Amino acid sequence: MPDVAKFRHFRTPKGQFGTLAGFGTRIGHNGRTVVTTIGILGGSGEAGHVIAELLAVREDLDLVLMGRDEAKLASYCQSENPHLTTRTVDALDTENLREALADIDLLIVAAPLIDHVQQIAEVALETKTHWLDLLMDSPAKVEAFEELGPRFTEAGLKLISGTGIHPGLPAAMIRTLTKKIDSPIGTQVAMMMSVDWRKYSFTAETAAEASREISMMKAAGWVEGKYQNFSWTNPKAVRRVDFGSPFGVREAFMMELEEIKRIHDLFPDLKEAAMMMAGTHVFVDYVVLPLCLVLLKLGFARRAQKLFWWGWTSFAKAPYGTVLLADAWDDGEDMVRLSVAHKDGYWLTAAVAAATTRQLIDSMADITGYHQAALIVDPEKLLDDIQNMGARVKNFTGKQNYDPV
Repeated sequence: MPDVAKFRHFRTPKGQFGTLAGFGTRIGHNGRTVVTTIGILGGSGEAGHVIAELLAVREDLDLVLMGRDEAKLASYCQSENPHLTTRTVDALDTENLREALADIDLLIVAAPLIDHVQQIAEVALETKTHWLDLLMDSPAKVEAFEELGPRFTEAGLKLISGTGIHPGLPAAMIRTLTKKIDSPIGTQVAMMMSVDWRKYSFTAETAAEASREISMMKAAGWVEGKYQNFSWTNPKAVRRVDFGSPFGVREAFMMELEEIKRIHDLFPDLKEAAMMMAGTHVFVDYVVLPLCLVLLKLGFARRAQKLFWWGWTSFAKAPYGTVLLADAWDDGEDMVRLSVAHKDGYWLTAAVAAATTRQLIDSMADITGYHQAALIVDPEKLLDDIQNMGARVKNFTGKQNYDPV
């Protein structure tokens, strides 16, 4: 198993305040989607500003960091660069957002706006703006996008959701592995994210989104050829995974992802497909998180958020890093394994989003409407791109050495 990759920090060039005008959305040709101006909503967030850093190497793009905090947006601009600007935007003010998107070809949503996707996506549709988001899965988001999808298709626009490390990377890793083994019948992606949360200062919206994600978490996946839901105490929903040095063996819990649910459409012969999320600390996993769920069900969202944040910050401890470990196996003893690792989980999320953005521009001209990002990207190119950016990507082969169920 690989050690966590060394972190190489990129500094964002400084831009001028103001707007960029005169571009407008253009539909692609020759395999390319013609995008010249990208707006990053949540541009001062932990992932948003890194996306800008990683895309800033392309001189054919103008990048606009968008958000409500003008001073914080400006803090990520350290040197002159005419291709990077900032723009103060209230995404929940429809008229303000409509004006802000008038010259934006592609909107990357990296802000915690899961409860407002219908409203914001409607504005993107009005302004003829392609959409790519880093939002978590939720039934409401999927329902809204299923309804909006045909309208985006009719307008020749992309509505691509779920780029990042989860969702976004797991199904892409599975798609890569299924090409490396004959007749795969099972896959599993396990993720471990150890973060020193005390270093971060999150908005109330971000904390609320994290709490909602906990409340919506379900243990579900493809088991024995059927998509099944499990209780958290079901042995099939809990597995021990070796993440290698320095993290070792950790208990991981099955986590429903829309892209894993839909992976069976691409690979109908798969009997097993699951996403597993490693716990952070035994006290947090078995005491804090269950209490948060109870508080959320009783309507005490603020208390749940405070308890959740207290648990994550109080019990965070080194070593820190993020590892995703994907396995695929056949009905014999053959198994292939793929790992992706980096010191910073937010950086890795941003890298996947930036690599997906590059593909959206360079090779997805014929794709319109609603799609899960992980199911339409070129997975090998995605992995090559994030490796070139600084992630550690390794492939392994060998005999199956554990019971995947």
